[in-house]
Amino acid sequence: MIAMKNILIYFDYPITSIQGGTEQASFLLARLLVRQGFRIIFLSLHPFKEKNNEFLQYSLPDSEYLFSRRNADFTEKLCDEQNINFILNEGAASDSSFFFSHAHLNTKATIVSIINFSIWEGLDHFLSLIPPSGNTWLAKLKTVARVVSAPWKKYMAIRKKKTKLNHLLEYSDKVVVLSQKYIQDCLSLTSTRNAHKLYAIPNLLTFQIPESLSSGTKQNILLYVGRLSYADKRVDRLLSVWKKLQPVHTDWSLYIVGDGEYRENLEKISEEYHLKRIFFMGHQNPEPFYKKSKIVCLTSTHEGMPMVVNEALAYGCIPVVFDSFHAAKEMIPNTETGRLVPAFNLKQYTKTLDGLMKERYRRPNFKVLDNYKEEIITRKWLHVLKNGNE
Repeated sequence: MIAMKNILIYFDYPITSIQGGTEQASFLLARLLVRQGFRIIFLSLHPFKEKNNEFLQYSLPDSEYLFSRRNADFTEKLCDEQNINFILNEGAASDSSFFFSHAHLNTKATIVSIINFSIWEGLDHFLSLIPPSGNTWLAKLKTVARVVSAPWKKYMAIRKKKTKLNHLLEYSDKVVVLSQKYIQDCLSLTSTRNAHKLYAIPNLLTFQIPESLSSGTKQNILLYVGRLSYADKRVDRLLSVWKKLQPVHTDWSLYIVGDGEYRENLEKISEEYHLKRIFFMGHQNPEPFYKKSKIVCLTSTHEGMPMVVNEALAYGCIPVVFDSFHAAKEMIPNTETGRLVPAFNLKQYTKTLDGLMKERYRRPNFKVLDNYKEEIITRKWLHVLKNGNE
């Protein structure tokens, strides 16, 4: 244990244990740090709807504009009154990195910027970020215009990314990314003089690994768990794959667990494809679905270090994932662990699933999950926090 120190954890949206992604990862990290003797306070841009009795919660006074003077004054006063030693910005991949920086805030607290996404965020697959064209001539012309302008837009997006990363490394005390691969990506886009500020710490395991897992509980289910958004998740690709698989594997079903702004579009696509045995379950606790599913599918354009892969392995689901983010091989190092498919190759993805669905189910090797155990993550975080910015 170490002497009590105070940590302010920021994210745009209220941090809770029931959300997925960054919110859940931040909540688990907060609990881990409390067990190590830290005192945790949450801060968000948007107001919280439900009171959290486990941690102190604050929201910024101006939810419409993060960079307002009112928000800066509020944050500086909060840090002073609560004697904050560390600020952990969980949203450092966004423009909040310019707010939580020593260039913007007058604070003695050590600023630790946490990037919960891949560094390139799909920029190495830029054309895949372009939405599909509609059926009208105007829509098709817009798509052609997007393709023609793509090289220039990619160039400008990479310039913006370099500016943000250089600012992040200059005005943060420390920067945490999810994988050693992402440290290399940071260094490829920035100057190397701040390399000493970079640390690689993956997210904690969300669930405990069941000591025993009977294969008899498994059903012929393909499972997707996550947000239903377009630019990053691209669940529409999975629906295209299922369209080809469903006539062949009539004893299998596809479950979509999650919600988001793209759900209505996905349901329309499902109707257009005349998909059968597909179930949109909305936002739910995914644990029961992991227990009964054999295969978890991810068809994203980009990810950081998706928690769903580790959750799937913990519950004996075989992850089938596009090799579209640089930490993918770290998470799925071999075919005993899961399957990596060349990025956006739907034909190969369909072939891979078809093969697994025909085979006898075997629990995947989950030894890779040792890298995400609490004792290892704790040691890495204590190394980041032990000396502040000294």
